[in-house]
Amino acid sequence: MTVTLDRPWLRCDLGRMRRVLSWSLNRPGFVSARHILWREVRDADLTTDLDTGRWFTGELARSGDTEAVGLLTSRDVGTWRGASAEVEGIRAQAVVTAGLSNAERVGRRRPVTPDYRAAGGVAGTVSTSGVTGGGIAESGVGAARFSTPGAMTSGLAAGGLAAGGYGTINIAVAVSEGLSDGAMVEALSIVAEARTAAVLEAGLVLVTGTATGTGTDCIALAADPGEARHAGLHTPAGEVLGRVVMEATAAAIADWMALS
Repeated sequence: MTVTLDRPWLRCDLGRMRRVLSWSLNRPGFVSARHILWREVRDADLTTDLDTGRWFTGELARSGDTEAVGLLTSRDVGTWRGASAEVEGIRAQAVVTAGLSNAERVGRRRPVTPDYRAAGGVAGTVSTSGVTGGGIAESGVGAARFSTPGAMTSGLAAGGLAAGGYGTINIAVAVSEGLSDGAMVEALSIVAEARTAAVLEAGLVLVTGTATGTGTDCIALAADPGEARHAGLHTPAGEVLGRVVMEATAAAIADWMALS
């Protein structure tokens, strides 16, 4: 992948049309795409009655790339981190942006708290105090521990752009091995596992336990169609994907943690 920062966009060029699997807002599922794009959002982009899907479609049209797989974040897209590696001739490359102000522990959502309301994060209001201009989305570890509304689950990745702004972990990763449908789904699970391991190692403690991710994470995995039937932890593809995603995610999280 070739990465270009063109604010408010971060562009990942896959070099050719490739198959991409994601749960992105604009092109979820299995699609063909050459580009994976991040759009950084600021308070000025957000209104309480915003139709996020329609807004994002318009932004992609203005960018000239409606066929891209698109990701949204309130994290400064200039903070992206990357990693690449090769295992037994199979190459992988990952690009990650990370913020944990929307952190959750899997299986235990956090309720909206008075602290969050006081910060202006209840739907219907927009806070302007964020470090990166995304509301309270990236205002540091204190916000992550006490201010995130875990009950608001739709978030950026699923199209529910909440008023207070959200941190999120967005991952684009490409692997050189051609994968079958099943192997690509398995590979996506390895990417998610690597992301979760990096978050756990960061040791962000919430009232519900140690954070395992955020409520709005999104992953876009690119690979060519192929004959490989497996991409689990015992395979070269699974190893190299896990390695690059964990390395890039850990670096991006460390940058965010340093804001506190």
